[in-house]
Amino acid sequence: LVARRFLAVFGEPALRETVRIVVQNGDHVFLVHGGKILQEGWREFYRPYVRSEDVALPNVAEGEGALFESVTRLDRFTEPPPRFNPSNLLRLMEEQGIGTKATRAEIIETLYKRGYIEERRIRVTDLGLTVSKIVEEHCPQLVSVELTRALEAKMEAIERGEEKQENVIQEALAQLQPVFENLKRNEAALGGELAKVVGTTRPETSVVGPCPSCKTGTLIILRSRRTGKRFVGCTSFFNRLCNA
Repeated sequence: LVARRFLAVFGEPALRETVRIVVQNGDHVFLVHGGKILQEGWREFYRPYVRSEDVALPNVAEGEGALFESVTRLDRFTEPPPRFNPSNLLRLMEEQGIGTKATRAEIIETLYKRGYIEERRIRVTDLGLTVSKIVEEHCPQLVSVELTRALEAKMEAIERGEEKQENVIQEALAQLQPVFENLKRNEAALGGELAKVVGTTRPETSVVGPCPSCKTGTLIILRSRRTGKRFVGCTSFFNRLCNA
C-alpha cells in the first residue's frame, strides 16, 4: 500500500465524467446520476485500494420523453445532526474565536466538572440548560460570541505588544460592569431559579431530607468551591429564605 501510494503521487490526473439527467413529470422532479472513468491516471498504480463503479446512462436529448415503468414510494425521516464531542467542540470554539489555545480544553473540562454537560457525546444537563436560560434572559452580553471574541483578540494584542493591559482592562470593565450590576439586582430571583433545578438534578444520595429550619427547603450535600470540602445546606439558602 505504501509503495503504491508513493507511485500514485507521480501519476497523471484521473479523469471521470459525471452525468445527471433531470426528469420532470408535472410538479415532480426526478434526478438520475451516472458516471464513468475516462482516464485512469494515478488510479492505475493505486489498485486495488481505489474503486469506483461506472454507471452508464442512455444518451438522451433535452425535451425527450421518458416512459415510467414503475413508481415506488419510500417513507424516510431526516436525522438530527450528531452531538458534539470534546474534539469537535474544541474545533468549533477555535473557529468562533472563543478562548485561546491554552484555555479551550480547560473551559470544556470546567463544564463537565460543574455538571453543565455530560457524556462523551455531549449532552447538556438540566442544570446547564437552566444556567444558560438565566444568563440569556438577564445578561445576554455574557453569552455573546462577538463580545468574547473581541476580548480574546484584545488579550492576544497585549501579548503582541499592540495594546496596553490597563486600557484593555478599563474597556472590559466598562462593558461588563452594567452586566454584573444587573446580576446583583436580580440575585434573589436568579438564586431561586437555580435552587429549583439544583434540587431536582442532584442524585438521590445527596438529599439529606427536609430542612428543619425553614420547613420549606431541602437539605442537600454541597461542595465548597473555595475549600473543596462537602457540607450540608438548604436549597432555600440560594433565594435567601433560609440560613441553614
